[in-house]
Amino acid sequence: MPVRTDDLDEDDDPLRDWEDDPAPGTDEETLRQRDRLRVVYGVSDLFGVIAGAVLILLLVAVLVSLVNWVLSDMDQFLAIWRQ
Repeated sequence: MPVRTDDLDEDDDPLRDWEDDPAPGTDEETLRQRDRLRVVYGVSDLFGVIAGAVLILLLVAVLVSLVNWVLSDMDQFLAIWRQ
């Protein structure tokens, strides 16, 4: 059942972002601390994504190296076996 927005006042709006609204009586220092923590969380997320991408590239390089090693070992094994 769709929600009728004309029946809702500002306090009942389901699309309202409650995280950004300061609580009544919240002082400026608490708001600044919350904003600093958001920045720290954002930077840590960025470093996590970068570290994950580097790890994926490293694992792909190891996998390619393993496949090349198996193929070269297979060629040597077949050369010895044919003799």
